[in-house]
Amino acid sequence: MKYLLLIILTIFSNLSHSQNLVEIENQLLILVNNERSERSLTAFDLDTLINNGAKIQADYLSTVRSIYQITHDNPNPNHSTPSKRIRVASDLKYSISNENITAFTYDSTQTDLEMAQRIHDNFMGSKPHRLMVLREVPDVFNDGWVPASSYGHIVVYNKSANLIIAVQMFPTKNYD
Repeated sequence: MKYLLLIILTIFSNLSHSQNLVEIENQLLILVNNERSERSLTAFDLDTLINNGAKIQADYLSTVRSIYQITHDNPNPNHSTPSKRIRVASDLKYSISNENITAFTYDSTQTDLEMAQRIHDNFMGSKPHRLMVLREVPDVFNDGWVPASSYGHIVVYNKSANLIIAVQMFPTKNYD
């Protein structure tokens, strides 16, 4: 009986984090697009291929043991950089990518919206991260600007370090 109760509590504990992550991601997209709208920029559409690229790094980061190990590097040679991750995840639809990563200690008293707001504030509080969120993509064919519309992000919970980790990706289409 004690063993069964432990299993049930473990499953419930794991579900409580994973159930909220999708809602945090949904709220994060709203926050990002509101930020872009306030500056007369086009809204981002989530692209599952880009999300897959972000997921590669998020899955790796969900296994690190400390916040000090949060990095853009990945020990897998096929996934070592954001550009390699996006090429693998999109089957070469995208050629290069920039990536934002933030992490903070999980606080069970925060709502999904508060966690999404914290992720967004972390990105907007850093000039390089903010520039990625607010960028427009140069049109290489007409020397103008085209709206940046493709975007992806994943939010994960790292149980061993008790961290919420968010990965955003901003790729460029492969025109070859």
